[in-house]
Amino acid sequence: MILEVAILNVKPGKEADFEQAFGKTQAIVSTMKDYLLHHFYDSFPTVERYTSVYENAH
Repeated sequence: MILEVAILNVKPGKEADFEQAFGKTQAIVSTMKDYLLHHFYDSFPTVERYTSVYENAH
């Protein structure tokens, strides 16, 4: 299993625009295979992906 964390920066004053655009996007994202959930994060410009080392060792 891979956990993907994508932290998105939203410019101050553009929060409503982002939420409206993401509302459309989440309808697509949530139908993807193996999709579990998403959350809104504080703004930090980081994308990280994780996979289990143990799982890949076997």
